[in-house]
Amino acid sequence: RGNSNVRFLINGKPSALLGIDSGANALQSIPADQIERIEVITNPSSKFEASGTAGILNIILKKTKGMGFNGSVTGSVGYLPSTNLNTNLSWKKGNWTWFLNGGGGYRESEGKNDSDTRFFDPATGATTSYFEQNSLNASENKNYNANAGFTVDLSEKTSFNLSGMVRTFESENNNTVDNYAYNAARVVDSYSQTLALGNSKNLSLQGDLGLDHKFNTNGHNIYLSLSLQKSDNKSSEDSREFDNTLFKYGSLGANNTINTSVIGKIDYELPIGEASKLEAGYRIDSNKNDYDFLNRETDTSLNYGTVDAYSGNTVYSETINAAYAQFKSKIDKFGYQLGLRAENSDIGIDYRSLSGNVSRKDKNYTGFFPSIFLSYDLGSTNNQLLLNYSRRINRPRSWFMIPYPTSLANRQNLFRGNEDLNPEYIDSFELGYAIQKKKFTINPTLYYRSTQDETQFVVMSESPGSNVLITRPYNIGSDQQYGLDLNATADLFSWWKIMASADLFGYKTEGEFFDAATMTKPLSFDGSGFSTRFRLTNSFKIDKTLGMQVQGFYRGGQKTASSESKPMYVLNFGANKTIWNGNGTLAFNIQDILGTRGREMTSFGNNFEKESFMRWMPRTFNLSLTYRFKQGEKVDQPK
Repeated sequence: RGNSNVRFLINGKPSALLGIDSGANALQSIPADQIERIEVITNPSSKFEASGTAGILNIILKKTKGMGFNGSVTGSVGYLPSTNLNTNLSWKKGNWTWFLNGGGGYRESEGKNDSDTRFFDPATGATTSYFEQNSLNASENKNYNANAGFTVDLSEKTSFNLSGMVRTFESENNNTVDNYAYNAARVVDSYSQTLALGNSKNLSLQGDLGLDHKFNTNGHNIYLSLSLQKSDNKSSEDSREFDNTLFKYGSLGANNTINTSVIGKIDYELPIGEASKLEAGYRIDSNKNDYDFLNRETDTSLNYGTVDAYSGNTVYSETINAAYAQFKSKIDKFGYQLGLRAENSDIGIDYRSLSGNVSRKDKNYTGFFPSIFLSYDLGSTNNQLLLNYSRRINRPRSWFMIPYPTSLANRQNLFRGNEDLNPEYIDSFELGYAIQKKKFTINPTLYYRSTQDETQFVVMSESPGSNVLITRPYNIGSDQQYGLDLNATADLFSWWKIMASADLFGYKTEGEFFDAATMTKPLSFDGSGFSTRFRLTNSFKIDKTLGMQVQGFYRGGQKTASSESKPMYVLNFGANKTIWNGNGTLAFNIQDILGTRGREMTSFGNNFEKESFMRWMPRTFNLSLTYRFKQGEKVDQPK
């Protein structure tokens, strides 16, 4: 549905395996062969944490099912140059199950980011100047991870699990930016080039333990778990700007970030009769992020001096206590689940600049998050009418609350956090229909989502008349989105299957923002419109061992008072071949066949209009080979 605020979980909880950003890019470090399934939860119940306004993607890693030794090894090569080697090994004997998953890889990427900004007089609208930037970023990335542990059945009703994980990530970046300054007649006033070299290293550690107990075989259970996580990230950046071939100035930046987390959970399930169940639980999340930034600038004489306004230390601490209870039951064809979750957030932000400026921001708020799920069987459980409601929260990332720019590599476009940023609250409604037949399934869903304290990234001039733009997040008002989400699958023939989804939606944003230092009047964010998204996947089974897939995606344009994005479409292709009597798989894919994956948008400000284009990656190719060890007790014959 176009909302990127997805909460990623590994086996039901946050994980250092995703790195410090815990976003979609971090998923590249998880080999697909380690994943058993992915649970897509668009409207989570009270049992799940309330964060993640777009829903939850819960990634379930594989567990050993058969006795004996099991395993697989996957290797892949690709272009832009990439290599990966990963293995999954497990051994089960008696009450014990041991596992070892791990691997590593090398990957090159190439991003493009161009912008063209027109500055004008707010009073008359007359153009005063233009500024154009063309940026090309090339990076080399290495990642390694290992995850090992065991599960032991202490009795027929009780099991204990313990695991440890280590992950490393290294990156080197080379960013080249061409800067063109024009006068009002679009004649070049000056040209300069910025060269920025950066590197980063990350080490993440995680330990997990859990105890599961079944009071009986009827579903009366209790689950306890504890997770300890730590991530240490160091990065540096050397940026220099040249006027033609003459050195103008440069900057050196260094960042050291340490993240520590403790997560404790207890979940309880109690069946009541044959059709009812009561669930309750408690969870504590304690997180601390320690950011150290040091930015220095130099003149033509290479005399470096510290920039106090862009250097300092910020400690972000957060403790979330949550408790929930929910009850579900069914009366004839009518099913219902009612739940309530309460979460208290205690947040502290301590900032200290190198010059001694100190600030402290404390936030403490409690939220209640009800959820209601209703279903009615229209003839059978494969033909249902569904009505859902849930309340969610989107807490600002700690990165968005750091009150100073963290990098000076691109002096024309800076990012600065906002320590006064508040969370978003979202009320989500869904009315769905689910029907499953032998040859097809169809799930149309009408939805409505209302967001209060909507967060928008505001682009504005550093000061009145300045050509330096600063991007900051602000709470600007409210946002409503409504639409029809349609998902369907069809087995047209034994060799051809279609999976399709369409999202037809409208949106309306109301709010404004005013900054006394940079604006002469409030900037309105009022805007409304209608847009679409489509995805179509065709899967072809050529024979028993060969399959192919073609996937297309289209995203319509979207417009608000502060920005306008243009449509985008992407086409991908994949194929796989089973070899070695089913013990091996050879796979090949092409991402972005047409080279159209990129974001084009226009941003509007009080005294500027900015056209931009960003492409994350060019067209890529990948070839992989998987070998699976013979499964089960056949390997476990020796006594």
